[in-house]
Amino acid sequence: MFDLAFAIPSISTESISVTRYVGSYDSSGVWSQSTSTTITGRASIQPLNGIEVQRLPENMRYESSVRVWFDKELQPATEGGLPGDRFTWNGDVYQIQAKVDWSGTGNYFEYLARKIVD
Repeated sequence: MFDLAFAIPSISTESISVTRYVGSYDSSGVWSQSTSTTITGRASIQPLNGIEVQRLPENMRYESSVRVWFDKELQPATEGGLPGDRFTWNGDVYQIQAKVDWSGTGNYFEYLARKIVD
């Protein structure tokens, strides 16, 4: 295994604070947030290129998405409605949508994050 986590600070462009929402679903299936925790660190955040955008599901192609490299494990959103971890970048809030675990070969994680539009 190559530990490449040391490289993230050297290529990172941002110091970010990630918010993880903790809660549960009530009996009718409605999410109720009880608390949140904060995870901080340095990350490399890059907009997707044209080829990466074309690989997204069609319903996500028109929303701003970024690729994030971070040395800490984050929680992506689930199909069941569990909110993913969120961070602010360039004044916009992004939610983690997908994760690639490189911890076994490089000791870092790669994420796809989508801009939250209210």
